[in-house]
Amino acid sequence: MTTKLKKIGVVEMRDDGVNRLSAKSTKILLSKQNLNCLTILDNRRDIRKAVVNKLLRVLEEGKHFETPLMTNKVKDKHRLLDGNHRKEAIECYLQKHPNRKVEISIFYYDGLTPKQEKEMYTKWNLGTKQNTNDFVKQYWNNIPLTQLMTKKDFPYLVNHVWSNKAIEFKSLVAGYLTIYNEKFCGGFSGSAMAFIKKSQELDMKDYNKIKAFLSEYISIFGLPNKKNPHYKQAVFYSLYRIWLDNHKKVNPERMKNAFIRLRGHERVIYYQSWGGTREVTIRCRFDLLSVINGNRKNPIFL
Repeated sequence: MTTKLKKIGVVEMRDDGVNRLSAKSTKILLSKQNLNCLTILDNRRDIRKAVVNKLLRVLEEGKHFETPLMTNKVKDKHRLLDGNHRKEAIECYLQKHPNRKVEISIFYYDGLTPKQEKEMYTKWNLGTKQNTNDFVKQYWNNIPLTQLMTKKDFPYLVNHVWSNKAIEFKSLVAGYLTIYNEKFCGGFSGSAMAFIKKSQELDMKDYNKIKAFLSEYISIFGLPNKKNPHYKQAVFYSLYRIWLDNHKKVNPERMKNAFIRLRGHERVIYYQSWGGTREVTIRCRFDLLSVINGNRKNPIFL
């Protein structure tokens, strides 16, 4: 039996009652003059230069990558859901050869809402694995914590990726989220989208704790850059969890003195050369606790 379709805007309503977004198709002859008909989404994932260069070589050889781009058509603009690297490669190609043109195929949705657009962007990029930082960038404006962290009184600049002037949001928040596991497991346990959802649930109370830890960390260990041995993942997450577990019950001065004992300690130097696996991080925290507790029968720090 043939299933009938009732078209409602860009949605096909089937007789089974299920809504399915329907894409249309077209071809565009791109030139340097009309390349701006393709626009990028806010907070798209980071572009990999190696991928762009590979696609550029394909065009330089007179070939074509053939695969259609996926877009959301809004008025006369095509907002890219899938094809950002191809768009960058075409742009580079037309800059080098301004008199040439490139024909592309496009499958497009007509007038998706912002929510639908985000959902379809995620769907069409499932084929190329996105890391957690890609998701953080995509959902940056939908995480209340990121807006709080842009305040002037926050101790350090936060970005979706690490840089010489910014701490990585994932590292800062994933280290904090370990507090929700009674037993320290060396890091955040969950998918990239699970991390986004957990981050979206954090409120002002969580923000104040993160801010307080980072302020104390910087005052004792220095700026959180990758030249700093105390910012290597195993060490950073261990220090974070020790602080979270003890800051309420241990006198602030005693906490500070305990952390000063760890500054440049041989155990820190040892663990900075290791990776940030869960097993290494769990062992690192155990060793750092041993250093600050000394030989006490009843340890102060847990």
